[in-house]
Amino acid sequence: MLRDITIGQYYPTSSVIHKMDPRTKILFALFFMVMIFLLSEGITFALMGVLTALIVPDYDQAKQEGINDETLTKMMDDNLKTLNTQVAAYEKVARYEIMKSEFEKTPKRSTR
Repeated sequence: MLRDITIGQYYPTSSVIHKMDPRTKILFALFFMVMIFLLSEGITFALMGVLTALIVPDYDQAKQEGINDETLTKMMDDNLKTLNTQVAAYEKVARYEIMKSEFEKTPKRSTR
């Protein structure tokens, strides 16, 4: 069925987008165009919270060095500020989360 459709041809379905009022779809399209234009500015990335870093610290090493959770958070805040001064606007990290355990791994030890 989908092989017979020409690109750009209307294909009726019952999705949420198909059921929306056409004016609403136009407004969403305009909103996304404006946001894409504004995303060239780093402040828009930060406001939208686009990029979040997930950090898994080496807790054993931190314990050996006497670093507690509060100190670790302060260190990560400082690292984030330093990182964001060194990267382009689209690469800036808006926020971070410190994970308590490693990410789930595949049998080949790569991250899922």
